[in-house]
Amino acid sequence: MIRSLSSLAMAIFLAPAPLVALESGPTAKPVGPIRAPFAELDQLHLGPVPEGGLEGSARLLSLYKAMPANGTYISNWIGISYSGFQTHALEPLNFDTSVDGDHHRSQVYIRSTTNAGGDVAEYPLFVDMLAAPAQVPLWTTKTAYAVGSLVKTNGRVFKAIKAGTSASSGPGPNSKENTIADGSVIWEFRCADQCDAKVAAGITATSMPGSGNVWSMTTNTVLRPGAPTRLAIGYESDLTNYSESCPIDGHHFCVNLWLYGNTKYTNTAGLAISTGAPAGTYAYYFGMWIQAAQGGNVARDADIVNDGSAKVGLSFGETSGRTAMHSTATVRDLTTSPTGYEFSGAYSKAAINLQGASLGASAHGMVLAAGQDICFNGGNACWFWSASDARMKLKINGSIVYSIDAKGAVRAKGGFTTDANP
Repeated sequence: MIRSLSSLAMAIFLAPAPLVALESGPTAKPVGPIRAPFAELDQLHLGPVPEGGLEGSARLLSLYKAMPANGTYISNWIGISYSGFQTHALEPLNFDTSVDGDHHRSQVYIRSTTNAGGDVAEYPLFVDMLAAPAQVPLWTTKTAYAVGSLVKTNGRVFKAIKAGTSASSGPGPNSKENTIADGSVIWEFRCADQCDAKVAAGITATSMPGSGNVWSMTTNTVLRPGAPTRLAIGYESDLTNYSESCPIDGHHFCVNLWLYGNTKYTNTAGLAISTGAPAGTYAYYFGMWIQAAQGGNVARDADIVNDGSAKVGLSFGETSGRTAMHSTATVRDLTTSPTGYEFSGAYSKAAINLQGASLGASAHGMVLAAGQDICFNGGNACWFWSASDARMKLKINGSIVYSIDAKGAVRAKGGFTTDANP
């Protein structure tokens, strides 16, 4: 038995009758009453909280901020008309609506209060889709196709409008025409890109000329004073793979979050992490956290891969007019990796370029501790400072061949040659 939580949530506002639990399926029928905090619409408390607090079921609504209802908002949803409801305030409880006003309205609005025990996960709205077999096969040569057959090639889907056998060579149908000859088959272009995809939920917000600010989606997880903080997540996206591995090989693409820039003009950023917290307050301990939560590894080959071709691959303090300052370090590596930084690219100027750095009077371009060396020739020729005898030493093939102390006294394993080509 499955309780239809989304129906229950809507019924809180739309149905004056007591709520009941429903069986799932096309012949759903009531199976008995459930505990509903707001069984009738006139039980809802939408005004200021009276002195002494609220009583009964109305006390549950004290978590919502009462907002004045300016006007009537009527909408239809599956034949049900409803009007005059108030929306949930996105602002904090102490937000003064007399200053900025009441500006939240919704055409379809779901408000629910959980009623199950701590051993049940509850959802005001849950979408569960099973994608039935509908994968379009790739086009192949010398293949007999019947009328109505679908094939995919070069990311496009085609439908056979005349039966026949495909060509013995070539890329297959590739245009957007209504009639495409391919051997004795005639194809019709149907759609491009991921048009054969099955999507559980889709949201589109279209901004027209003269529109105001626009969002496609917004979520807000609110922790009221005293709420538990052991686990609080604003948004979770799971990618559960029981099929096969999806490597980067040109044939697989399985990603948890895909930010795709389908645009004619350049947008500001693919991902922006910001905050409205006041000065001196930090919204997060980490702006981004790659974490192995249950002992497993997040990634096999690389935690972060940048295959872009921008002017700079990774930049800090880039935004004009804003000063970025990290109190400890801009980049800090505390790992136990064999190599901290490995440069294996083909550089036309320098692997590390410090010429543009502005250093203070006591700052240095690079700092090494005593005993740490800087090496050349694959590590066979190294300079280092020896703290035991206060000398700068040169080690070649494992042997100390040269040293100089703080007073400039030089020691060399070999002899000196003057006035010669070094």
